[in-house]
Amino acid sequence: MKNALQLLLASTLAFAAVPLMAQDIAGTWLRSTGKSKLTFTCNGDKCTSKVSWLKDAAAKEECGKGRPILGMFNGSVKKTGDNVWQGQVYNPEDCKWYSAIATVNGNALSLKGGYKIFGAYVGKTANFTRSN
Repeated sequence: MKNALQLLLASTLAFAAVPLMAQDIAGTWLRSTGKSKLTFTCNGDKCTSKVSWLKDAAAKEECGKGRPILGMFNGSVKKTGDNVWQGQVYNPEDCKWYSAIATVNGNALSLKGGYKIFGAYVGKTANFTRSN
């Protein structure tokens, strides 16, 4: 009984000492509006994203320029901490690049894009869930 208790205590302490695995941004994410999906592809700490699905793909083009949004490259981020990536994202609706910070929490992705002022992001946040 004493050995079993010691084994249980040792395994509990060993488990507590192991850090939790970091979440990965790579993969496909469905926006909370249900209107689009982004796919992130990573190479080391650097990741790029593209628009991989649009609910209404036929009607969407970049800023009226005639170029389709579907399949277009729209961002580049670099891992800057546990579950955190920072970089640039492109908004095809206004044809502008914005600073961005992305955080992953399980199957949830929060992508905040805007202007970085005194270290804080001022802009809009888009929420996503992991998708197929």
